[in-house]
Amino acid sequence: MPHQIPLSDAESTRVKPGPVFAPLKTTFSGSANFGMNVFRFLRSRNHCYSVEFGELRRETAVRSVRRSPIGIFSRRSANGNRFAFIVAITLRVMNACFVKSSTLGRSSLAVLKSIDAGRAIPQVIFRNPVFSESDASRIMQKPLPFDAATVRKIAEKYPTPFYLYDEQGMRDSARSLNAAFSWCAGFREYFAVKALPNPYVLEALKEEGLGGDCSSLAELVLSEKIGLTGEDIMFTSNNTQAHEYRKAVEMGAIINLDDLSHIDYLKEYVGLPELLCFRYNPGSAREGNVIIGKPEEAKYGFTEAQLFEGYQILRDAGVKRFGLHTMVASNELNGDFFVETARMVFDLAVRIHAKLGVKMEFVNLGGGIGIPYRPEHKPVDLHAVGQGVKKVYDAMIAGTPLDPLKVIMENGRMITGPHGFLVTTAIHQKHIYRDYIGVDACMSNLMRPGMYGAYHHITVLGKENAPHDRMVDVVGSLCENNDKFAINRQLPAVERGDLLVIHDAGAHGHSMGFQYNGKLRCAELLLKPDGSVKMIRRAETHDDYFATLDFSGLATPQR
Repeated sequence: MPHQIPLSDAESTRVKPGPVFAPLKTTFSGSANFGMNVFRFLRSRNHCYSVEFGELRRETAVRSVRRSPIGIFSRRSANGNRFAFIVAITLRVMNACFVKSSTLGRSSLAVLKSIDAGRAIPQVIFRNPVFSESDASRIMQKPLPFDAATVRKIAEKYPTPFYLYDEQGMRDSARSLNAAFSWCAGFREYFAVKALPNPYVLEALKEEGLGGDCSSLAELVLSEKIGLTGEDIMFTSNNTQAHEYRKAVEMGAIINLDDLSHIDYLKEYVGLPELLCFRYNPGSAREGNVIIGKPEEAKYGFTEAQLFEGYQILRDAGVKRFGLHTMVASNELNGDFFVETARMVFDLAVRIHAKLGVKMEFVNLGGGIGIPYRPEHKPVDLHAVGQGVKKVYDAMIAGTPLDPLKVIMENGRMITGPHGFLVTTAIHQKHIYRDYIGVDACMSNLMRPGMYGAYHHITVLGKENAPHDRMVDVVGSLCENNDKFAINRQLPAVERGDLLVIHDAGAHGHSMGFQYNGKLRCAELLLKPDGSVKMIRRAETHDDYFATLDFSGLATPQR
């Protein structure tokens, strides 16, 4: 029986292009408006299709046939009421590492893929529709940790846009990861500070036993201010300057070098500490993903040959303690990927010890555990990942001279990402070649959709159960056309003053903010476990924006 996969499968699995199969045909029958909704729906959900379509006249002959990537052909049939499409779907089948058995909401519109021993075979079916007009506007929802009344009350005190973080959710994520690796006495998660660099968040995670993964001087100082020092901190940076290394050494942080040449650089300007780690880039031996790119094209890390050379240099220079690190994917939803990463670094640790006598104290599997941005996606099964790594550890490390070997990670997104929300107010509508909803947030508040084309779910507060029958772009006010939070998104009717909640913005959201067009970064609020709300970063003001400028030398009189 073929597995069912959602139309957005390309994002939910780690994939690479496979062969293009011959088109299969099916028909849709319904009103002209329904036909347009079908094609808009396809276009908004997946870009792996091209469609050949045309009007059927009395279902006997096709005329006005056109071919385009997901387009709309809505000319009415002769009777003016009903029409049908012949749709030829060409699907670029992906060789997926795994296929989830799930359907797209309640809709019976699905792609069926046959999998034989993990390899796609040419059997692709686009199901004849048991697909009603109501299906076209039925959208799966994502839950919120608060209700509309709570957010409206918050918005009365703190003007939108603002970020709202759920502290309990973040703590629960940290506990789940720790529990998944409880079998390893030396396990520790070093939260990636870059994901959400706020002291109140870091303090809460510190209370859950997490350290800090830092990549800059500012992140080191921030971690120090909340009491993280010494080996509570892993300093993983690239193209690093001497003053940053100096601060890390002064704090006693674990330094993770990114390049072979940095051994001499560190030795010359700071001195070699007792403990050092190297970042490994496996190149073509491993696949990355869309965010972090192909390892062989990434600027990070040592080659395998450089690793052996580097550890020999450290050993001969008197370094006593060693670690090994890698990071080859970001926002990865395939849990098996991390098990294979463990296998890779365990194997390296064994071979380095055998050849050089260098015994690793720890291996850092990196971060990259993804989160389900789309409603139909499923979170990574952390318990399964932990048990998978344990199985590999028992087979490769247990009972060897490397045992016990600490296993550490440096996730950011999976800890805080699902528990952060950007709350914004609808301020305008625009109806030209597309329909637009303008909000008071913009790309300077959340860069990911514009930078990566990333999907972030949007809830219109109070209208969760209303028909999602409007196809809109949700946009900000930057003078850039990629300033969009959503493109061709099915939403309910949005009125001026409605509050929109943009989900899964708790990582790489506020921290990636910028001030183009003079836009000001917004406030950050923390929803405490007791239900109270604390402002943990105020919104910027225009005085902040102009604070670094000196107007005194201008000929024009100041006002």
